[in-house]
Amino acid sequence: MKIQTFSIVVGDERCNAKCPYCVAKMTPNANVYDVGTRNIRNFRKACRFAQINNISTVLLTGKGEPTLFPEQINTYLSIMQPYDFPFIELQTNGIKIEENPDLLKTWSLMGLSTICISCVHFAKEKNREIYGKNYPALPIIINQATEAGLSVRLSCIMVKDYVDHWEEVRVFAETAKALGIGLSSLYRKMKEHGISTKQLKN
Repeated sequence: MKIQTFSIVVGDERCNAKCPYCVAKMTPNANVYDVGTRNIRNFRKACRFAQINNISTVLLTGKGEPTLFPEQINTYLSIMQPYDFPFIELQTNGIKIEENPDLLKTWSLMGLSTICISCVHFAKEKNREIYGKNYPALPIIINQATEAGLSVRLSCIMVKDYVDHWEEVRVFAETAKALGIGLSSLYRKMKEHGISTKQLKN
């Protein structure tokens, strides 16, 4: 089996959202927020191991919200530059980014290629019911990312009474497309298997 993704945990369990399904509440504190000399040395070794195994994608993720730790992201991106990974993605709820769009410009110049925005719906009001009142409007953050030269993916969590049915998946995918994002992998797979829009409505 070929490993394709090198996942990097950024920060600790702190987050600026209030998701009721948050996995961080279900797991112990791993005390991962420690970018000391020893961890930097081991991180370089992990980068080298990923490189010699032809890793295609690096994913910056977190037990909490990665963007609350911008200096750590700066450190990781800086260290990764000599390894020239094809794709470097950042998983985020987008709240911090809307507050400080210059973060994306900085990280883009340092090698970040994609941001993956967590959401439960395309409507701002729906997302705010789950993430909190500061959740940004998706068109705004998508535009900020595009202006910074980044690709955007939407990671939609299927939640009851939000996106919880094939028809809502279709509408979400079409809305994402209208916002300038390619069809979601799920919707693309459904189309590849010949599942029509009419079938999705049934």
